[in-house]
Amino acid sequence: MPSEANRLRTELGRPLFWARKRLRPRGLVLMYHSVGTVEVDPWDLYVTRKRFAEQMEVLARSAVPLALPEFARLQREGRLPRRAVAVTLDDGYVNNLHEAAPILEQTGVDATVFVTTCQLESGREFWWDELAQLILGPDVLPDRIIVGPEAEQPTHMIVGEAKKYSGTDRAIDAQFRDTLGNKKSARMGLFLRTWAVYQAMTHTERQRDLDRLFDDLGVERRARITHRSMTTDEVVTASDSVTVGAHTLTHPLLHRMSLAEADHEMRESKRCLELLLEREVSTFSYPFGARDQTVVNAAIDIGFDSACAGYPETVCSSTDPFQLPRVQVGDWTGDQFERQIDRWFRFL
Repeated sequence: MPSEANRLRTELGRPLFWARKRLRPRGLVLMYHSVGTVEVDPWDLYVTRKRFAEQMEVLARSAVPLALPEFARLQREGRLPRRAVAVTLDDGYVNNLHEAAPILEQTGVDATVFVTTCQLESGREFWWDELAQLILGPDVLPDRIIVGPEAEQPTHMIVGEAKKYSGTDRAIDAQFRDTLGNKKSARMGLFLRTWAVYQAMTHTERQRDLDRLFDDLGVERRARITHRSMTTDEVVTASDSVTVGAHTLTHPLLHRMSLAEADHEMRESKRCLELLLEREVSTFSYPFGARDQTVVNAAIDIGFDSACAGYPETVCSSTDPFQLPRVQVGDWTGDQFERQIDRWFRFL
């Protein structure tokens, strides 16, 4: 039967495909967010300063670390060296300047920091960090939390078992990682459900509703040094040590916006950074790694040279430079990181 013949060709071709892939020069783009230590890290965004230093030392001795613009240029030209690695950090946390940059300079590893420009002068944390203050901060919550303006069919979150947040629950959540799906408390479950509602809002709706929720819950908003974004002056300072890339104005889900809205988010973030830094900003990172072909085409039209997505894969000459895959790095020791790098090059 034709379908059976096609299946057999596919099965027989897989070993050859993987053999050819392993023989090609391939690279990796590493994705980080924050360098430091925090009490709760459900998205696995933080790598401690000590372990980040160990990881950069591994790259310096056992890989070919390249600045992302050079990595992307060599990839387009089909000249990517074996074990080429580009380091990227998303969002623009201030710890990228104070914690990561000195280590990068010391080890000689270049990195790209993708900056969300609306945060630069807001004096606020990113919305997901403010939401964590609201949901994961109080010892006791009301029976119900209203998310969204009353006039616009808000979501009523029933608190239930998450009402009281014990020390035991906090200890459980300190170990919870959404990527692992390990044990979490009812309070963390409430946070994740609320996060999903806020992610779907516009930036203006979200900021306004967070303001209201801080008042409703009586929680004092703080811009913690471990969580806040860089200011404009700090981005300028950081640009002496790292490459600065664009990451939109407000960190939205671009593929859920109109083309005009998505284009504005991407184009204006590029323009704002270029005015600030007085140099070209050629690299871009899709927020949450999410995009569709319309968004990818917009990145090309705007004039970026490359753009990073979020799916795990190695990079070779046939990879779309406007959908560069990335692998997320965890808080691993140098030895663990080195073994993981080897696995990625062998199997991705």
